[in-house]
Amino acid sequence: MRSMSAAGARIRPVMTLADARAAAVIFDPQRLRVARQSRKLTRSALAEQVGVSGAAVGQWEAGLVRPKAQTLLEIARVLRFPVPFFATSGRTSSNLETESSFFRSLRKSKEIDREAALAHAILLAELITVIEHHAALPALTIPDYETSPEKSNDVVDAIAIRVRQEWNLGAEPVEDMVRALELHGAVTARLELAEDVDAFSWPGIDRPIVILVADKADKARSRFDAAHELGHLVMHRHHVRPGDRDLERQAHRFASVFLIPPDRLAAEWPSGRIGWRDLVALKHRWQMSLAALLYRARDDGLLTPTTYESAIKYMSRAGWRTTEPGELGPPERPRLLAQAVDTLVQHGVTVQALTDEAQLPPDILSEYLQPPGTPGRIKVEF
Repeated sequence: MRSMSAAGARIRPVMTLADARAAAVIFDPQRLRVARQSRKLTRSALAEQVGVSGAAVGQWEAGLVRPKAQTLLEIARVLRFPVPFFATSGRTSSNLETESSFFRSLRKSKEIDREAALAHAILLAELITVIEHHAALPALTIPDYETSPEKSNDVVDAIAIRVRQEWNLGAEPVEDMVRALELHGAVTARLELAEDVDAFSWPGIDRPIVILVADKADKARSRFDAAHELGHLVMHRHHVRPGDRDLERQAHRFASVFLIPPDRLAAEWPSGRIGWRDLVALKHRWQMSLAALLYRARDDGLLTPTTYESAIKYMSRAGWRTTEPGELGPPERPRLLAQAVDTLVQHGVTVQALTDEAQLPPDILSEYLQPPGTPGRIKVEF
């Protein structure tokens, strides 16, 4: 969205002592924590930059005391947030614990990175609330089919097929997985997360948020991530358990079946000996990675475990585990938020007005509205 970058360059966070005095009176401890975590600062690191003790930051975030106006001004400067952001909005507080979101692994990723990712989900929810003051976003129509962790693949398969049917997807490939999420009420964003933080979802209060990883340039894997998070939102939204192996297994199976139904995979799977050209063609048709197709074929009995292991070893020797043949192009891009803001601008609601209402820093707002990557193809002038 070109207008956003130009407008964003002119926007500066509010940093006046008068604003700090007003915000200090109705200071919101949770907003301080969200801002700090979004910038990946520990309490002690923030304390050092502000010139206070770590205990003081802990007391502010616990709501035991409020920072003085001059101190709040310094906090806003360090965190690069507008001072009014730290005043209470009066809305229901979001759950800031990483246990409230579907992170793939709690062992592989660092806590500070998970906290930053969740903080961005909460800031996105703030922006969505502001946008919905002015515009009607798609209704939330992601079904709720709660299932217990011990349920078999057959149960998960039936749920995935039912969602496909309810979304009128037929038996053909999902054209755009990210768009499907957005059309049914989820808000997606593609952000620069830490290397060890994979895609994740947050059920949210009003709308679910799905965060995809900006540096995962593989379209097939990114589509699978989006379908995986949809599986969590459909089956597990009321019993969030990050890193739970059974829930992750179910979400993985859901994603695979949602992207290619079992009867279609069985009908189109190459017969006889594995032909890599046939598998690449299947990859292109269903927009799924070779690795995911092989894994699924083994699970569905289309490949023996021995043949599967042999195929995976071949892929490793050929270097295909990192870069597969059959390039699918750039990952699908979230569009809902950027299009919503563009529409509001066309109807007289300026980016400046939205920024003032949301009280978000311009760099964060731009990241949400302009995800990394270049949309479409570059025109060659000659």
